[in-house]
Amino acid sequence: MWKIEYTALLANILVGSTFIFSGLAKLNDLRSFAHKIEEYLRVLASQLTGWARLFLPYTVCLALAIATAEVTFGTAVVIYWHRYWTLLSLLLLTLFFTALTFYTAISKRIVSCGCFGGALELAPWQSFGKSIVLLSLIGVLCWQESSQPVVAMMSGGGWIVAGALLTALSLGSYTLRYLPVIDWSPYKVGSDLHQHLPPSPNATLEDPSSSTEQFGHAGDSELRIWQGAKDRIRDVLTGNKVLLIVQAPEILTTKVLQELQAFVNNPPSDTQIILLSKAGNGEILAPLLQLTLYTAQPLLLQRMLQTSTGALHLRDGVVVGKWHYRDLKHMA
Repeated sequence: MWKIEYTALLANILVGSTFIFSGLAKLNDLRSFAHKIEEYLRVLASQLTGWARLFLPYTVCLALAIATAEVTFGTAVVIYWHRYWTLLSLLLLTLFFTALTFYTAISKRIVSCGCFGGALELAPWQSFGKSIVLLSLIGVLCWQESSQPVVAMMSGGGWIVAGALLTALSLGSYTLRYLPVIDWSPYKVGSDLHQHLPPSPNATLEDPSSSTEQFGHAGDSELRIWQGAKDRIRDVLTGNKVLLIVQAPEILTTKVLQELQAFVNNPPSDTQIILLSKAGNGEILAPLLQLTLYTAQPLLLQRMLQTSTGALHLRDGVVVGKWHYRDLKHMA
């Protein structure tokens, strides 16, 4: 006969594993999650309160804190560590996400919620449904704790939680400095970018310098690349090309610029290096590196590389390599 204890145990496993997986997926590509937080903040600032803009300079810190908290609390709930405070923290966190996803779903301003990073993309309504299920499961755990408190399943729980915390911080720090450990993006090594061409490549193109308040809009991530007002995507997908992607040339340090110049001065054999940046930002950098400048929408640049500066190596449109700028010297 099925007992309530079995339901609580199953709920405990589901809640803990969901938060651990969610946190690890975000930490795997922390910069993309930070961009997603920026989208949320801009939506809130434009429709609810301008105070949300105060957090825009700290999106990376917020991303690291949220993802680390998910892994840490998820681990704590699995091993029944400090049960009351762990469940309270998860309840408050889930309530916040529920309210946020509900608002973004009814406002229709964000396409994907970013709940599971690039591992699993959910629409806002799907994310809202997921949050409702989590709230129900956490409710079961809170009821069990109030009626029949559970003793920790193992000794040394504090060390296990501390290990989860340090692991999360280490993974987040690594992916901030380099590229994701696991690449779930459509532009991972081995991808044929011809499959991501817009359905109507000869249609009238949007002005590359224009911006949109429809955050995460599909048009922002379409595989469109320009030189001035000319569509250059067919040229990019032909031959042996290295796209040197610099999302924010205006804040490059002297050290990073020197590393880029060293790479450009000693390029891989039989390749053409093209500087790729967002419109209006690469005009100063292109002459310094003596490279042809192509432009693309910021969201596309982020999805292609998942870091601010690095390179994407294409051979007839197939991705054969991705490098953070710190690893360009290892590019064959």
